[in-house]
Amino acid sequence: MQSLGVALLTIGSMIALIAATPLPAAGAWLPATWPLYGLGFMLALSGLLLQRLAQRHVRLIETATTPTPLLTALLPTFIIAVEALPNHWADPGLIAQLEHLHSEYLSPLVEQRHQLYGYLGHAQATACLLALAYGERLFNRLWSAAGDGCLDEVTLVYPPMLAAFKQAQLLAVPPAPVDGRE
Repeated sequence: MQSLGVALLTIGSMIALIAATPLPAAGAWLPATWPLYGLGFMLALSGLLLQRLAQRHVRLIETATTPTPLLTALLPTFIIAVEALPNHWADPGLIAQLEHLHSEYLSPLVEQRHQLYGYLGHAQATACLLALAYGERLFNRLWSAAGDGCLDEVTLVYPPMLAAFKQAQLLAVPPAPVDGRE
């Protein structure tokens, strides 16, 4: 639809320009090619409209595939799973749990970070991504410390990591539309 819009815009503009070049005959107000000019103008206008509709359609599709389900489903579930971690500090399967949390929850959230800007707006998406990045950094630090067996560092890193993910969850709520508009 967008390519058809561009083609109509180009062809209509060319027809309108060609039809507008002759001067009116002596005593006439418009040139004899004014109907052709009107046709070219209408073609160009319809091409522009089709192009804008195609762009809007693409934005609506992108909005339909926003990370809303991931943010509303994965992040809270991830936070609940992370909140249960202190019960398993001494568990030999802690590293496997952390790997599972990273691959099932954190990686999909990080992979869709570029879509947050269209969903949340620039300022809020930036704040949310900063909180997510900080939380992910601390999660990786916790994972590394758990792998090295440094439980002191694990317990030290855990509270700010959890707070960062909770802050990201709070920032992941889109702003309300102003005056009923999107």
